[in-house]
Amino acid sequence: METDTHIVFDFTSRLGTMRFGALVDDDLFNSVRTDCNFILFVKPGAAEIRIGPADFADLMLVDRAMDGPDYGSIF
Repeated sequence: METDTHIVFDFTSRLGTMRFGALVDDDLFNSVRTDCNFILFVKPGAAEIRIGPADFADLMLVDRAMDGPDYGSIF
């Protein structure tokens, strides 16, 4: 079923992570597709990146660019 719905993610705050760092490669980033269960980034010779429902919700709802609360020094 096609809905012609588009969602735009800002991966900027996550590109320095192990999980999403490979997406700095434009070819890998632009290879995005879905199998109706996962968002997939697939490029020959590169590791496949799969975003499942829990990660998808996290990307949509949690702003990782913001600093967390200041709990003060733990030492």
